[in-house]
Amino acid sequence: MGAAKYASNDLSGPSAEEAMDTASKSIAYTGRYVVDENTRTINLNIETSTFPNLVGAPNQRRVVTAIIPDEMTFVNPRNPAGITLEFLWKRAK
Repeated sequence: MGAAKYASNDLSGPSAEEAMDTASKSIAYTGRYVVDENTRTINLNIETSTFPNLVGAPNQRRVVTAIIPDEMTFVNPRNPAGITLEFLWKRAK
């Protein structure tokens, strides 16, 4: 399920409510990472994020659940709210 489309169709001008709805249902981050095949974990070094508290936070480790050509699935079982988050990364083409 994706985010609702903005009524104005203007990339630079969603309403405050539309922007908050989108932001509250998504997260983005960038940075370097290392996959440790022995422990089936990813160690992240988050350099930028839409949730600034993640930047530079220690122990950004995720558990790899599947690797297939051009895709990797992993989970973050340590969510403070008690929620297990599942991620799917796909290789850009």
